[in-house]
Amino acid sequence: MGDAPIRILNRSGLLLALCMFLLVLAGCKSSEERAEEHYQNGLALIEQGDVDRALVEFRNVFRLNGSHRDARFTYARVQRDRGAYSDAYGQFLRLIEQYPNDLEGRIALSDMALDQGNWDDLERHASRAASIAPDNLKAQSLTNILLYYNAVQDEDEATRKQAVDQAASLLAQDESLLASYRVVIDDLTRQARWDEALKKLDAAIAQSPDDLSFYQGQLAVLYELDDTPAIRAMLEEISQRFPENEAIKQSLVAFYVEEQDIDAAETFLRSEADNSDEIEESARLVIFLQQYRGNDAARAELERLIADNRLSPLPFQAMLAQLKFQQGDQDGAIADLEAVVKDGARNAELRDIEVDLAQLHFQKGNLVEARRLVEQVLDEDATHPGAVKLKASWLIQDDVTGDAIVLLRNALGQSPRDAELLTLMAQAHEREGNRKLMTDMLSLAVDASGYAPTEAIRYASALASDDKLRAAEDVVNDALRLAPGNTDLLGALGSLYIRMENWTRANRVVDELMALDTDNAKTLAMSLRAQSLSGQNRNDDLLSLLEGIAENPDTKKLGESAIFRARLLEGGPQSALNYVDGLLAQVPGDADYQFLRAGALAMLNRTDEAETIFRKLASDQPDSTGVWIALYRLKLILGEPDAAAEVLQEALQALPDNPALRMVLADQSQASGQFEDAIAIYAALYEDNPSSLVVANNLASLLADQRSDAASLQRAHTIARRFRDAEIPALQDTYGWIAYRMGNYAEALPYLAGAAEGLPEDQRVQYHYGAALAAAGQRDAALAQLNRTAEAIASQPQPPEFAGALQAEIDKLTQASAAQPQD
Repeated sequence: MGDAPIRILNRSGLLLALCMFLLVLAGCKSSEERAEEHYQNGLALIEQGDVDRALVEFRNVFRLNGSHRDARFTYARVQRDRGAYSDAYGQFLRLIEQYPNDLEGRIALSDMALDQGNWDDLERHASRAASIAPDNLKAQSLTNILLYYNAVQDEDEATRKQAVDQAASLLAQDESLLASYRVVIDDLTRQARWDEALKKLDAAIAQSPDDLSFYQGQLAVLYELDDTPAIRAMLEEISQRFPENEAIKQSLVAFYVEEQDIDAAETFLRSEADNSDEIEESARLVIFLQQYRGNDAARAELERLIADNRLSPLPFQAMLAQLKFQQGDQDGAIADLEAVVKDGARNAELRDIEVDLAQLHFQKGNLVEARRLVEQVLDEDATHPGAVKLKASWLIQDDVTGDAIVLLRNALGQSPRDAELLTLMAQAHEREGNRKLMTDMLSLAVDASGYAPTEAIRYASALASDDKLRAAEDVVNDALRLAPGNTDLLGALGSLYIRMENWTRANRVVDELMALDTDNAKTLAMSLRAQSLSGQNRNDDLLSLLEGIAENPDTKKLGESAIFRARLLEGGPQSALNYVDGLLAQVPGDADYQFLRAGALAMLNRTDEAETIFRKLASDQPDSTGVWIALYRLKLILGEPDAAAEVLQEALQALPDNPALRMVLADQSQASGQFEDAIAIYAALYEDNPSSLVVANNLASLLADQRSDAASLQRAHTIARRFRDAEIPALQDTYGWIAYRMGNYAEALPYLAGAAEGLPEDQRVQYHYGAALAAAGQRDAALAQLNRTAEAIASQPQPPEFAGALQAEIDKLTQASAAQPQD
């Protein structure tokens, strides 16, 4: 055969061959080369302002080359600038894992840690940056602010001054060092050098015009200077510069309200609403109008919004129904919302209204319908924030915390900045006894809320209860920079300073509260002043203060009651009686003075006179819980338990649902050996108020002491989980004894040891500790502990109900010791 003919490719064939050749060539490129192309494409897109597509290009880089340093750094920097802090921080961490000595990465992490107040991470990364480049001014500035912070915490004045001098020196070399500005500014404000602080804050803002904290610092200084016009101008400037910051808007509105410029507040909120497509802005205006203009104004605004039809009318129809509900027409409000739900299309907006309807049913007591609506919403949208909040709160109340945490975690995946979801997660962790996770969630809630007062006070309270007073102070001060005149925040800060025995700062808070010139602020200021004087044992000054309070018509009763207590503590009941008799000479029939007089008479053993007064008060004021309880206790003091029981029954007839009286009844039942009745009462109280530590402790303790079935012990354990991190001896005893009853002896022992140390006179607690020692195999220690307890109860007129179990344990240990001595 001859040679095969040569095939001539047509134009299409040539193009196809060329494409195949190019594809082969492309396939020959290394993954690193292709990664570099994506990186360069990403940089070009950033130059063009197309950040979203640039980030996609950088993710392609990581897929091809996970060690591309520049892509990782650029991606993290862009995410940080966009406010995606969590992702940015994670990317910077990945960068330094791959390149531990990367100076830029370490400094970026240090800056972010400083912004977040994460001093541990700041120390780790700033110290490493300084070791990598000792001469780097930014690294020096970051380590110096650490030095300053630690010196403030340790009250080391010499080191603090050294850090301030270093910061000033660094700024002289480089005016862009923000950490050094923070040191100098904080030092100036501590010295009340307000004008100099303002100048430094201006300089810092010039270097970093988008750093909100410096504007907040200016605002705080202006409040110190009491420069109202400047405060107003600054708040208005900040709200324009940071238009997306809800906390700033709230602060501006609060300022207008404090200045009684309701028109300006309404104008601002109306402008925000009219220029926004968000329902929330108009809803905020309606709520404001209801609070400051009245229900009619709120209703008129809602009707206008519905008629205008610029925004969907359904949310405003729901608000209109809620307004009707608040005004007492509960059935009409529910009927209105049910009509909206019935005719509406199944969509996200309708689900929001169904949650509103569920809340109304819940408030009216129709729990079945409320739960049905919430489940219906969650069937269609498992992460609906409103429905999740309602269901999670019910689960937490029912102690089904595991399910609540799963539900909340899923919702937070969709709404990670929802402060209410984060707060509920904190409550769930608290109920499970995981205090660390609780405080972590509260911290996130504060950040998500923009340091709103409610969230800030809640987090600060948790920190303070863990004796982290400095950290709590920082949280409240950060919140005050956004809301400098907030009474609740100032009260929380003043209480912290009193606990810290920082009387100078406590007095400064008192002065700020008095300057607000509102009744609430003045009352709080006087309370803080009294606590401060008492803490310093300045009793004469305290008495003078209380007399001044008593002379004020608005605080007359508050001051007089405090003086009565002061006289009682210092001069005894006769001194207190003389004082209150002087008050009654002016107002003979005053019930409050008569109550105080009866208390003083009882302490002077003039019990017949005291009982006569209490009886008269109970007849005149049958809804006064305090009077009934005082009369009940008086009968117990007189050794008349049957008469006390009769008084309690009278009180319960007058106030059958009163929680305090029901608790007294539970205590009485327990004291008389009617343990199942006590358990039933506490179970009902717990259902009404599962957040009460006292009720939870008493119910769990009774279940563990008086029942042996597995279900009751498990119920006791579920209730008492919240006590796992408790340092209160009574709570430690409850949790430890439950663990003991469930056979978890190793877990029980440290709790019961702590309780026994904290409550040395409580023989029940001492018995619990001895039993735990025995169960843990510490026979000699257990026998010594139980014998001491037996000796202590031997002198009691009536042996406690655990006396038999105590003796049985002693006998068992004694026999075992005789049979086989313990090393």
